[in-house]
Amino acid sequence: MLPGGSRKRLVSVVSLLVIPAALLMAGLGRAWVVDAQGTTPKSTLVSHLRDSRIKESSGLAVSRSHPGLVYTMNDSGYRPLIYTVNVSTGETVGVTDIRGGTIEDTESISLDAHGTLWLADLGDNDEKRTNVALYSLPEPGPGTHHVKAKRYAVSYPDGPVNVETLLLDPHSGAKFIATKVKEKPGEFYALPKRLSTTSRNLAKDLGRPSPVKATDGAFTNDGTEALVRTNDEVYFYDPATWSLKRSLVMPKVEQGESISMESSDTSYLIGSEGPNSPLIRVAYSKMGTGPASSSPKSSHDALATSESNDSRSALLTGAAAGGLAVVLLGGGAVLLKRRTSRR
Repeated sequence: MLPGGSRKRLVSVVSLLVIPAALLMAGLGRAWVVDAQGTTPKSTLVSHLRDSRIKESSGLAVSRSHPGLVYTMNDSGYRPLIYTVNVSTGETVGVTDIRGGTIEDTESISLDAHGTLWLADLGDNDEKRTNVALYSLPEPGPGTHHVKAKRYAVSYPDGPVNVETLLLDPHSGAKFIATKVKEKPGEFYALPKRLSTTSRNLAKDLGRPSPVKATDGAFTNDGTEALVRTNDEVYFYDPATWSLKRSLVMPKVEQGESISMESSDTSYLIGSEGPNSPLIRVAYSKMGTGPASSSPKSSHDALATSESNDSRSALLTGAAAGGLAVVLLGGGAVLLKRRTSRR
């Protein structure tokens, strides 16, 4: 048995070695989790929407013809206006007044490859609207415009549903939507290839689940992935099968609503509702973010997968920290024994 002074020296040595080791392993644990599904990618706050008229920005569409500009619009309860915004400053540089129908609840906006801007008046929180529709118009750019848009009435096979997500394939022009259901996954629907302005366009249920509380979506410019966001996360889908590939947690905002891929295909913009809402640039890459080991069927499953990954990382971290502590403890004891023997 060690004398009292030696025991104290042993405790001191072990403390000096084990505590930094534990802190080191905690840092390593965080590094491991960064690569797990459900984590946050690199992001940069670019600007804030300065226009006091934009109180509930509910969609974003990055301009294809005017570099550095993005389009947005308010949620329900406001005039049908599309705002053209300078991304770098957040200042409004154009306003387009939309005519051509009774617009009630615009939830998503998107640009196709041919310069047509699509406005989705598909919001239906009470799931009772019979006048939901898409509107199309030429991309307006900066300045003041008054446009009579083309109206395409939309219906669903099983009655009204709430939709906040419009997805446009940049190559084929195919249009998809994701429903928003309270507290459970929604569904992906495909719209007819050729839309009619004279009759209702029946959406087809694809039988594939969409994320819980989907608020917006966008295709990559190469058409290989479809991004669907919720208030807190973005989910990445293979548009050929609508199977989920992975998910990422988004930077915290007041109420995450919108997303639009930038022209470089290396980043996308996300936005939020509320006055002076931010425009945030989020890094995008297919590298190092491959399919999950098993494709979750809903965002509930994706979240469970993420939590499982985090749990495994925590277990690995704890085990490694414990092993390192044992090694250091043994080393400390040997060191102290040698010092005691010399004395």
